[in-house]
Amino acid sequence: MLRVSIYRHKIDKSGDKSGDKNGDKNGDKTSTINEKIIDYVTKYSPAKTADIADFIGLKLSRTKVYISKLVSSGAIIASGANKKRVYLSPQTTKTAITNFSGNKTAITEQILFFLSKNSLATAEDIALFLGQEKKQTKKYLSKLLKDEKIVAIGSFKNRTYMLKQPIETP
Repeated sequence: MLRVSIYRHKIDKSGDKSGDKNGDKNGDKTSTINEKIIDYVTKYSPAKTADIADFIGLKLSRTKVYISKLVSSGAIIASGANKKRVYLSPQTTKTAITNFSGNKTAITEQILFFLSKNSLATAEDIALFLGQEKKQTKKYLSKLLKDEKIVAIGSFKNRTYMLKQPIETP
């Protein structure tokens, strides 16, 4: 009995594709979607994932992929975890820092504004929005608690804050 083995030599075709037809289109589409997300977050900061998905017309799971890339690149800032996660614009956060650093009344107003946009927020979320340390933010939160403008929910480790009464915006 004679046995013959035939081997096929593989040809590498990856170097031959210099002009991929779909590569440029996908790159343009990705940059367009990224621009839409950044514009939305800049206009409507803080923004939730579902709101961004509705705006750009994609499903939630696909939108999360685009958002995670933008967060890792620093184009937008993520605040909170899981269902409470919101996205902030770095420009909005820098504006809040420059406009309200040093003025204690303005900082408390910014905290109240943030809580009016987010029904529940942790001290870490608020600190990220203000661009301050968590320890400094907690001092402002304790003052607002003492003045009975906000309510604390939960134990010290898992504490979240919310407005006692809704603020009317002009």
